[in-house]
Amino acid sequence: MKKVVIFILFLTISLLLYAGEYGSMYITNNSTDQGVPGNVADTWYNVTDFTEMIKSSQWTFNGTTDSLDGSTSCAGKYMVRFSLSFKGTLALWDMALDVGGVKYAIIQRRISTITDIGNASGCCVVDIANSQHVGLCVKADDDPTSFTPVHCQVVVVEMQQATFPYYGEMGISGNSSAQTLSTSWPEITNYSDTNANLAGWTYSSDVLTDATGTSGDYLAILSVSFSGATAADYEFGLSKENADPYGVGVTDTEIVLKRTIASGKEDDLGNGNACGIINLSNTDNLRVKGKTSDSYNVTIPESNLTLIKLDGTNTTPYACMVVNDNSTALTLTQNTWIVESHFAGSILDASYWEFDGTNDQLTPINLSAGYYLLNYFLSVSVELGSNNNFNTYCSIFNNGTQIPDATIVRQLQKKVGAVRDIGAASGTAIIAVDNPDVTLDLRLYQNDLGGPSVTVIYSSVNLFRIATINDGTLPVTLSSFTAQYIEDTPTLCWTTQSETSNAGWNIYRGETSEALSNEEAYLLNLSLGLIPGAGSTSEPTDYSFEDFFPVYQGNTYFYWLESVDYSGATELYGPISLTIPENEWENPNSPEIPKPYGLHQNYPNPFNPSTEISFMMKESCFAELSIYNVKGEKIKTIFTNESIPRDELKIYNWNGKDESSKEVSTGVYYYKLRTTKGNFVRKMILMK
Repeated sequence: MKKVVIFILFLTISLLLYAGEYGSMYITNNSTDQGVPGNVADTWYNVTDFTEMIKSSQWTFNGTTDSLDGSTSCAGKYMVRFSLSFKGTLALWDMALDVGGVKYAIIQRRISTITDIGNASGCCVVDIANSQHVGLCVKADDDPTSFTPVHCQVVVVEMQQATFPYYGEMGISGNSSAQTLSTSWPEITNYSDTNANLAGWTYSSDVLTDATGTSGDYLAILSVSFSGATAADYEFGLSKENADPYGVGVTDTEIVLKRTIASGKEDDLGNGNACGIINLSNTDNLRVKGKTSDSYNVTIPESNLTLIKLDGTNTTPYACMVVNDNSTALTLTQNTWIVESHFAGSILDASYWEFDGTNDQLTPINLSAGYYLLNYFLSVSVELGSNNNFNTYCSIFNNGTQIPDATIVRQLQKKVGAVRDIGAASGTAIIAVDNPDVTLDLRLYQNDLGGPSVTVIYSSVNLFRIATINDGTLPVTLSSFTAQYIEDTPTLCWTTQSETSNAGWNIYRGETSEALSNEEAYLLNLSLGLIPGAGSTSEPTDYSFEDFFPVYQGNTYFYWLESVDYSGATELYGPISLTIPENEWENPNSPEIPKPYGLHQNYPNPFNPSTEISFMMKESCFAELSIYNVKGEKIKTIFTNESIPRDELKIYNWNGKDESSKEVSTGVYYYKLRTTKGNFVRKMILMK
């Protein structure tokens, strides 16, 4: 049987200690020409001028080599992604992720003029070994003399299903309404709620709003296709709250892309993609903004913003299929979607997905239904011909039906006596996969001229599960739910015999048995978010929760327990009642109060210069007691591998110093008791 003790201050540190591993590095609004060492064609060289934005304990930014360097224990399967806005010499440019010296996610983009700003992005699913590095590299097919990355992001995210699968999405699909951009970052409009099952986020008036107090680190991906005035630079970015996407003193918001509409091409259609990891508080709103060098009208036919929380502990089903260095053309006909037919099987979780090389599709096998993060990218090349432009639409199809919010548009130019035009496009969406009747494939079409020949040179389709869809069964089988008054604190205890896709719990309290139905009850864990559940398990699990909100002697309180599964479906239990005793210590007939097992709140709290930490265990065990900062970094070990006898009150003192005996600063800290019988966490405050 598993035992879980939950205190009202538990969640913050649990997110820090048990989150998935991730890292990111950025180039933002750069204007430095990096040049090309030796001016040698077809030679890879590293993109530089990166800075660190956010990372987990497993990844560090290396400013010397401009790479994300994994730790000695980072091994695992990762989604690695880059986004790049750049300008340079007239050339055909290749961009790729360098993972431990191997090139992945290669994508090509032709720069047509020295002032052209192009966009490219790539994504791969790759096994990363301990201590490997991840960086971005570039090469050109001619002798280049200049290269300037204007905006660029590289992101690594360990592929784990979220224990707290909070995600959100809003999209623009098929829009034809123009709006005016200026130098002041006006907000982009015409978005809609493209995913009807948002978990933790609500959409309204072109803004994603946190609905359930889901603070933490998030993967954010923005895709935009747009048309506008000629010879102008356009920038689009993600805005936290209502700030500009980047600026002095603004952090965690540099998810920005830049694209030039070439001179003389009034119908040029540009696109871009930006990705990054941002930290969001419980009150942040997210919106998309755009700007240009003057006031111009812009039309955004396709755009998508995807947001997923990066917390989890369970391996998730994943799959990807790729096209590498293809030279076989695909004939497109006007306004007809054509399946790209040059994929090859790549990284698959063979127990969940299979690649159909005949139909170039990904098909799930033995897979429970879920929500998936879908990424794809491609480089497309057009044949020589008459001087005309045409728009190429790229999208993923689910069972033959287009996924609108996974659609992106890129204009290509047919030229006479000139090099082939090569464009890059990428899309992102959250999709529902219902086992087993799903097929996913990449399709293209053009809507201007009939019969052009287009070659998909590089492409990849990647997806991994972020949440499980409820299969109609109850998330938990609850065997008991009780309330006791222990050491002046109402304590709730409950036991589950089994749990299925149980993301966690909410606890409500009211003063009447009808308080919840009358909307008079209040959520005890409102400011902290969902109390973690056990996911899926057939083992009994014990929970307890201390209600630190004020109570009064003689009053009766009613409690409800709510389980929440990964799809957001809920089940209510209760109410149960608890009457607070009056002068209980003077009543000789009062029942025996259970011993206060578990980790106790430190005293005093707040404290300066020292505090006492105490606990009592119901069973003998071995334990470790440690202090952590708000980043989840261990700063002090009080003891380790110590034998703890049952029913004995243990008291330890912490003097506010770290392992090197250096005094730590004012702030919030956490102390964690790891035992062979269970783990416990408490929050404390140090005042200087």
